[in-house]
Amino acid sequence: MVAGISDLILFDPEAVQMPLFLECKTEKGRQSQSQKEFEYDYTQAGYEYRIFRNFDQFRELVNNYLQ
Repeated sequence: MVAGISDLILFDPEAVQMPLFLECKTEKGRQSQSQKEFEYDYTQAGYEYRIFRNFDQFRELVNNYLQ
């Protein structure tokens, strides 16, 4: 286990794009300090990191990534 790592990591084996890091939060949920650090480090390295708060947001993020 790595402190702060996202809940989900989406890889598209047919694409040349980098993986998508997804963090699930409730409507009022907040990132921990280690999650903020993980997000910062990976977005600075060029990765995409997104937070979703409901299934519709999750579906939209995944569909956009796969297109």
